[in-house]
Formats: sequence, structure tokens, C-alpha cells
Amino acid sequence: MNYGKDYRSWGFSNYAGYKEIKDAGKANFQLTGIWCVTIMKDKLTSEGSADKTTFISEPQIWYYLNNSFWVGGEVELSSNLGV
Repeated sequence: MNYGKDYRSWGFSNYAGYKEIKDAGKANFQLTGIWCVTIMKDKLTSEGSADKTTFISEPQIWYYLNNSFWVGGEVELSSNLGV
């Protein structure tokens, strides 16, 4: 299942899924949210995602120097990983 909403300066999408990997012993539920926000038109954007109860997120920020070159960074956040 997937739902998305897109506006001129921001967007959000989510995904809910259930998967079973052969011989893994148990099934896995996944819920992911993805966002993108324009902070300064054509210059600064933040984007990222977050996953389910084992919280994993990698928010990013990008500054557009021109149409083909961007600089930015990413922070990796997690909680309950490997539990």
C-alpha cells in the first residue's frame, strides 16, 4: 500500500508492506514515511525517510550551487536497531 501527496514546496509519501522471506522463520511488517521540503526556492531542500518501529531515518539537506551541482549532508539516526 502506498500513498503520496505532492505540493509545490513539499511532498510526503508512505509505504506499508508485509513480506515473508523464505526460510527466515518469521514475516516482517514495514512502514516507511518519506518527505521532501523546499526551504528556499531553487536553493535549499531537505529530504529523508523513517522506517517502522525499529526507527531508522537518514534526513538530508541539499544546497543547489547551480542546476547540476549540489552540496549537502546526511545524518543517520536509529533506535531499537537489531532488537
